[in-house]
Amino acid sequence: MNKPSISIIVPVYQVEPYIEDCLSSVIRQTYDGPMECIVVDDCSTDHSMALAEKLINQYQGPILFKILHHTHNRGLSAARNTGMDAAQGDYIYFLDSDDELTADCIETLVKPLQQEWYDVVLGFVKYLQVYPHGNTRQAYGPQELDITDDIILRQPVILESYRTRWAVVAWNRLCRTAFLKNNNIRFKEGLIYEDNLWSFQIACLASTLYIVSHATYIHKFREDSIMNHGNIKTHTENWTIILREMHSFVDDHHITTPKIFPFFDETFMGITNYYTYSRKEYTALYKSLRPYVKAPVRNIIRINGFRIRSYFKYIHYILPKSIAPLWQLFRLNFVSRLFERIHHVKQAFLMKFFPKSFISKRWQQIMGYPIDWEHPRDLNEKIQWLTVNSDTTAWTRLADKYQVREYVKEKGLEHLLVPLLGVWDDARKIDFGKLPRKFVLKCNHDSATAMFIDKYSPDFNRGYICKQFNGYLKRNFGDYGELHYRGIPPRIIAEQFLEMTDTEKELSTSHIDYKVWCFNGKPSYVWCFYDRSRRAVHLDVYDLDWNYHPEYTVTVGHYKKGLGVIPKPQSLHQMLEAASILSAGFPQVRVDFYDIDGKLYFGELTFTSAAGMMKCFTPDFLKILGDKTVI
Repeated sequence: MNKPSISIIVPVYQVEPYIEDCLSSVIRQTYDGPMECIVVDDCSTDHSMALAEKLINQYQGPILFKILHHTHNRGLSAARNTGMDAAQGDYIYFLDSDDELTADCIETLVKPLQQEWYDVVLGFVKYLQVYPHGNTRQAYGPQELDITDDIILRQPVILESYRTRWAVVAWNRLCRTAFLKNNNIRFKEGLIYEDNLWSFQIACLASTLYIVSHATYIHKFREDSIMNHGNIKTHTENWTIILREMHSFVDDHHITTPKIFPFFDETFMGITNYYTYSRKEYTALYKSLRPYVKAPVRNIIRINGFRIRSYFKYIHYILPKSIAPLWQLFRLNFVSRLFERIHHVKQAFLMKFFPKSFISKRWQQIMGYPIDWEHPRDLNEKIQWLTVNSDTTAWTRLADKYQVREYVKEKGLEHLLVPLLGVWDDARKIDFGKLPRKFVLKCNHDSATAMFIDKYSPDFNRGYICKQFNGYLKRNFGDYGELHYRGIPPRIIAEQFLEMTDTEKELSTSHIDYKVWCFNGKPSYVWCFYDRSRRAVHLDVYDLDWNYHPEYTVTVGHYKKGLGVIPKPQSLHQMLEAASILSAGFPQVRVDFYDIDGKLYFGELTFTSAAGMMKCFTPDFLKILGDKTVI
């Protein structure tokens, strides 16, 4: 069998710092079959094309380079379509111009084609975080299949695995040119999330998909990416277009399988949920979009296997369009809250009267082995023992992000507090006009509700913010095993926004969070959390002399093993002194700080880190910390 010819398509727009590395990675390819690289100039205003042309003119090798020029900027989708129209290869490969290929990328992806010419062949991805000054660091993103060997997917498994088992992107896959052209699969121009629609079409029609268990692509996260721009309205409008295009595509190709219903439902609910705080907007949007959802009764029945709970969720699709949105609002705003309330009452009952049984069951589910109440050894077990068997009254006061401020003042450390801008028991009482342009809103009684607010941002939406935080106020964080949170009166607080310094931006994409673990007033280790995002957070462990201990951490879930790159903070001595003062009298507690160019700020006190079920540390390290915890 002859080696297939490959067309690599590289759309170019405003990528001056990256284009040379991108095209150099094409030149370095080890594949010895016929290959062309089509560079599409989408009218950059920087020097991207000048650098690209210089590199191409200097190249002398077997790869055929072509440069195509748009007359005006038309966007990524149009640039990819232009490249497809000009492609002569048996397979098309899309490469974003700020990313790179591994040297063996094409060779690795072509190898399976010796057996069969699959419609799609894709590989794994290596992710890099790009910092403002050009430094890069390993990052984490949506991976392909978690496999150790290559795998072949055929329909209907390809469609079933869409979004959940293989990444929804256009790059890092060979697509058979005849398959794309025969099915008229092109990119919808003008969309932000064009890859989602394109990948859905691929998932519906591809008969074979081969996944290589090897990294073939280097994808870079950067702050100025087009994926990081826009606002909620723009994104919602784009998803609305995608829903309508999905409907038309399925009709045009006579696709009737019920397997497509979840994708329509997920897209529809993702759009309409933005508007649940306004009946008028929600009703109008619901009525305009529901005709585009492929939700006949047979699809709902077949996809959910006669599960009553699922029918309750999807019944609105069967109701008349005049009634359905009102039912949805009722279900979302009342019924769901009622079931949530019943669940919380049940949790509170179990926690109050049967705390050991409740924690033991949850421990078994999360940790995978039974907890030893009689002879607790590591830090996790001792946190659980202290939760049930000690007086945690002080924990309740000090875990309260509002009341703890008084404790810090009492200890003579008021100068470490982040300035307080306001406190409310109802988000509707917040006078946004009196607050500065940038600030942080968070709840005092739970975790992970902090929201950075920029009143000049296109995403600023007072109604949405108030709805979110009033929802947070109704949650009881103590219902999930951390008993001391149950006694905290819920409030919303606003604090001054701490700007990241240039030095910090060189090290992390988020503020570096210094977490000092203390035992009866004695600091022991410092954990550094950095590069925090919805995808992951990096974690380093340092001793008090700032020696890095990689042997103490493991990658698990969104906790990623750090790289030991955090330098000793300027305020370390002051940080340890403050931690010692604030932790005195407690068998164990974590004291969190921020260091902004040597200026130390207090963060919070945490008595049950990760609910006392930490899996991001090695058993040996947890045992070391457990030995320091006297109960």
